[in-house]
Amino acid sequence: MSNQELAARIIELIGGNSNISRAAHCMTRLRLNLYNNDLIQLKEIESLKGVLGAQMQNQQLQIIIGPQVGSLYNEIGAQANLTPAADAPKTNQKLFTRFLDILSGIFLPVIPAIAGAGMLKAIIALFKAANLVQVDSYTFQLFNMMADCIFYLENGLGAQDVPEADGSIQDDYRIHYMQEHIKTMYDAVTRDGVELMGYTCWGCINLVSNSSNQMS
Repeated sequence: MSNQELAARIIELIGGNSNISRAAHCMTRLRLNLYNNDLIQLKEIESLKGVLGAQMQNQQLQIIIGPQVGSLYNEIGAQANLTPAADAPKTNQKLFTRFLDILSGIFLPVIPAIAGAGMLKAIIALFKAANLVQVDSYTFQLFNMMADCIFYLENGLGAQDVPEADGSIQDDYRIHYMQEHIKTMYDAVTRDGVELMGYTCWGCINLVSNSSNQMS
């Protein structure tokens, strides 16, 4: 079933275009807030080819599609002539429910990365307990750093840059900001003896947020 056909069937099974209050998506799920949830034909939606599952959660219909959910979301938006989620009306959602939706949208894409880091940590701990690797060895430090990297955040400066007439950006404030951090790292290494392993202006977590369109 093509995205066009699947989108048309989903719209039909949720009560038509006029029943859609708000539409959004995360990494794998299409999230629909509807005016009348009684019109949802949940079993029929679950049986559609291309749908991995469907459920109601916090008065929101969540349809599990997979990584290709973005293209289906765009197709539904085109067919139903939807307003982008950020501008759509939210009057049928309680404040706390919207807060939970925001939290899930932020953290859901990160869960696989955190789970992978946790599994790698467990393997490292087993190797350490069995004396298969020394704590001060390069191998241990490398894998330990790999497991920790998802938790490393960046200190990059996000600012509303204003381009000049020729398209260039005079960002002396960003250069100064980075210089101060580099100077502090230098002092930490030379004066305090800190074993600095690296420095990132951007963290690994940004790869996740970028892939899920949270940075657009």
